[in-house]
Amino acid sequence: MTKNIRKCLITAILFFMAFLGVCPFYLSATASLSSSGVWDMGQVEEGGIKRGTFYLKNEGRNAVSIKKINSCCGYTVKLDKWDIRPGEKVPVTLIVDASKKRQGSDQKVLTLEYSDPKRNVLTIHLSAEISPRVFKKGDVPEIMAGKLNGMMRKGKEVLMLDVREAPEFSVKHIPGALNLPRSRYNNDPGVLLEFISDMDKDVPIPIVVNCGGGIRSMYIAAKLRENGYKAYNLEGGIKAWEEAGYELVVGPGIDIELKPLAIGVEEAYEQYYLVFADRIFWVDVRSAEDYSSGHIPGAVNIPIESFAERIDEIPLGKEVVLYCDDESCGQSTTAAEIMISRGYMHPKIKVFSEGWKGWKQNGLPVEQGRT
Repeated sequence: MTKNIRKCLITAILFFMAFLGVCPFYLSATASLSSSGVWDMGQVEEGGIKRGTFYLKNEGRNAVSIKKINSCCGYTVKLDKWDIRPGEKVPVTLIVDASKKRQGSDQKVLTLEYSDPKRNVLTIHLSAEISPRVFKKGDVPEIMAGKLNGMMRKGKEVLMLDVREAPEFSVKHIPGALNLPRSRYNNDPGVLLEFISDMDKDVPIPIVVNCGGGIRSMYIAAKLRENGYKAYNLEGGIKAWEEAGYELVVGPGIDIELKPLAIGVEEAYEQYYLVFADRIFWVDVRSAEDYSSGHIPGAVNIPIESFAERIDEIPLGKEVVLYCDDESCGQSTTAAEIMISRGYMHPKIKVFSEGWKGWKQNGLPVEQGRT
């Protein structure tokens, strides 16, 4: 038997086996729809809508017709072309509506049914990170420290809600304020309405929400207003209240006059990061999530909510530089005051006031990942 005859015979046998359905490896090539891994939408602001473009490809030998798209839970698909030729790659628009989604990681599954007789369903995993809505000044009604103080002195009923973390609240707070840390709301949004469930919306007692500088509290005030409460954000937070000289409840062992030294971005980088790098212990008091997305190289992450419990991780006698987001966050100052109250040497504690945002905006070295 010649070589050509043998080749023809093998080809004929393969075609015959395919016709009988006993050659799955051959038939599977008739049509095969694929996509590139997880369709990750990245950060999506709570309440917002985001669009992303992904691709489908026909890896098989025959045309593919998409019959049905199954999606749910805020994800929709826009497909301009339902018939895909062999080897063709077509764009798909994925739309995520985060108006009813909770903060955090959001994982869902999308399925496409198509015309391959052997494998007619393509499963695609969807992913998004739902981030808190960012409110700008003017989005939420604000009240000045002076006006609030005047209302309280006249005996007007006001509910003060302090959304800083418990260690921040214990250092100092406005008299009569209740503490509901923002981190508790992040973990369970229902806790906010449960916390104030005794309040009657029909008897509109104003709720004044405060944090360190007026940023975290703005979000909570907006959420309260969305649920029908008469809520206001304290402009400038407890920092503005303290600077105006109004009364504060100060925690035990805290000398409110003993302020940590603040340093700017130039001094932080040139002196503490470059010149004296081996002598400095950098501490990032933001959340673990914020830290992992970007931080000053070499900084140790001790979030403010666990700072008091983990303070022993900071070596005594070493120069310490603490930072948070920016000048308005106040968490690094609170952490420094906790250190002073626990016996750390006051002159060795510095607060980098411009924080992570100031560092990044100046194009200085950054690092990502967890400790």
